[in-house]
Amino acid sequence: MRKVLMVFLCLVSVIASATDYYVSSSGNDSANGLSSSTPWQSISKVNSAFSGINPGDRILFKRGDIFYGTLRISRSGSSGSPITISAYGSGANPVISGFASISGWNSYGRGIYSKTISCESSPNIVSVNNANTPMGRWPNTGFLYIDSHVSTTSITDSDLPSSPDWTGAEVVIRKVPFVYDRNIITDHSGNRLTYKTGSDYSPRDGYGYFIQNDLETLDKTGEWYYNGSTFYMYFGTADPNSYTVKVSTTDQLAYLLGVNYITFDNISFEGANTYAIQISNSDYITVQNCNINFTGNTAVFGPWNGTSPYCRITNNTINNSNNHAIELHGDHTNASVTSNTIFNSGLIIGMGGNSDGGYMAMDINGENSLIQYNSIENTGYVGIKFDGNNTVVSNNYINRFNLVKNDGGGIYTYAGTGTPNSGQKVTGNIVLYGVGLGDGLPDKALHG
Repeated sequence: MRKVLMVFLCLVSVIASATDYYVSSSGNDSANGLSSSTPWQSISKVNSAFSGINPGDRILFKRGDIFYGTLRISRSGSSGSPITISAYGSGANPVISGFASISGWNSYGRGIYSKTISCESSPNIVSVNNANTPMGRWPNTGFLYIDSHVSTTSITDSDLPSSPDWTGAEVVIRKVPFVYDRNIITDHSGNRLTYKTGSDYSPRDGYGYFIQNDLETLDKTGEWYYNGSTFYMYFGTADPNSYTVKVSTTDQLAYLLGVNYITFDNISFEGANTYAIQISNSDYITVQNCNINFTGNTAVFGPWNGTSPYCRITNNTINNSNNHAIELHGDHTNASVTSNTIFNSGLIIGMGGNSDGGYMAMDINGENSLIQYNSIENTGYVGIKFDGNNTVVSNNYINRFNLVKNDGGGIYTYAGTGTPNSGQKVTGNIVLYGVGLGDGLPDKALHG
């Protein structure tokens, strides 16, 4: 009996020692952060204070407030006592944002306006009046078509004018039915474009391409371009101040490297240029009850070179991801991805990933994983791609996939030339409306 009492008292002691820290946009970074009346103000303060955060502690952001920057998680929780990033107060979830709102435009001429802004990398996510908005492209819709090519270095098209000179822009090439590559143009001579390839795939004669990421493409309201220091947008004769324009200036919103037992709960993330939450070599990470919107690449990302078992991603809403909603590569064993609602993944051609792996809602790799009760709608390519022995994919709803690519599935797995997986189960799912996009393919019946 005495031993049981001692264990109980130890547990009570651990729980009692846990500390809540408060963060409000109207707070003060010189405050102690220990109550809602003395909150910290900024993410930078949270990051600098993380060396003093202990297992069981909570960092609570005020509901209804917006916080700018990247949370850098540098301490671990423990089993039964995670470090929790959550919310306090009433109202909407607190927002961790990488967006900068643009005002004070300068007229460049030709209906184009500009603003000097600093970004961690070239923007890949911009919203106009709360809509995901692609960069400028030429032609505005559809594709031009390749007459001939040389390996992975150049394409020729007799319909390509010699002016404007597209050197420095990107050529987006549909190299096969399931691959779009973004390639930097190194030379434009006559009707030939020479480029630095975005993947090992070679172009194919008769397939489509278009030009983007150049000032000369701007001729349609909302089209944009960033030259490394200045952001440009086309408004024509409209007043730019009548539009709400937000540009991502921050690559990641939460970065975890080599930490364990971290929980994100009831937080909203918006405007990450690459990854809203990046998980690298970190075990037992939980993302739950969160909203993730407007991500330039992938909302929740675990890279190929990472080992992050026991990720739990549940009951989140993810919208407007330009590449993936959830991507767990490498050794992400025992992942649990459940009850998430995912909309509009990989829908803008030329703004997703190169090669054959982009424009998906989920790409989950790791043995003994569970993918269940997710609702996925409007996906550029595959709804759920999975790999790994003993993975279960059950009771998911996938509606409208292959919206910008072909040769994919609502649910898809592939062992390649390696050893086939075993013990996988796909059961009880509803898969509707695989669409497919013929534009950019060589069948003339598909593009006139």
